[in-house]
Amino acid sequence: MLSKSNDLSALPGVIRAHLGSSADKPARQAAEAVALNQAWQDYETEPVRPEAEGDDPAPAQILVVEDDEAQRLILTGLFEAQGYVVTAISDGLEAVRRLRAGGFDLALVDYNLPEIDGLAAGKLIRDLMRESVRPRLIAFTVTPDRLRDMEKGTLSVFDEIIGKSSDFSGLLSAVDRHLRSAPNPATRHAAASRQTVQAA
Repeated sequence: MLSKSNDLSALPGVIRAHLGSSADKPARQAAEAVALNQAWQDYETEPVRPEAEGDDPAPAQILVVEDDEAQRLILTGLFEAQGYVVTAISDGLEAVRRLRAGGFDLALVDYNLPEIDGLAAGKLIRDLMRESVRPRLIAFTVTPDRLRDMEKGTLSVFDEIIGKSSDFSGLLSAVDRHLRSAPNPATRHAAASRQTVQAA
C-alpha cells in the first residue's frame, strides 16, 4: 500500500511488485488495478485537521515559512504567546509537503524562499487541496507591492498579502480574522475557542 503522498513515483514499483507475484495474465491485471486504485485513493485523500480530546478543539496550528532565522524565532515567539501551536521551516518545497500532509490551519509565507518561492508554494497548495480544507495563506514579505503586481489579472493565491514591519498588530489581526472566517469548521472552532479562553 502506498502512503498518502502527492509523489506518485513509487507507483510503478508497487505495480511491478504486484505483477511479479503472479504468473497468469488475469491475476497480473487484477493486481495492477488494485495498485492503481489504492494509489489514486491515497492521492485523493484530504488531510484531516487533528482535534484535541473531548469537545475542545486543538489550538490553531500555524506554519511559519521564513528563511531568515531571526524572523523565524520572532514570529514563532509572537504566535506562541497568542496561544497558537507553531511550526517554523525555511523553504517553499518543504512548506508544500507539510501543508499537504495536513494539520495546519494557516500558513504565513515569505516570498523569497529557497527551493521554490512563496508564490509557487501557494499556487501548489491551491492546486493540491480543496478550498474547504486548505489552510489559510498569508504572504508576509518585504515586497508586498511587487507580489500584488505579480498576482494581477489572476485569481489571488494568498488570502492576504502583508508587508513586513516591526509593528505586528496588523499581522496578528489578519491571522485571527482569517482563522475565524476559514471554510473549515474545525479551524473556525479553534479560533473561537481561543477567543473564549482569552476573554475568560
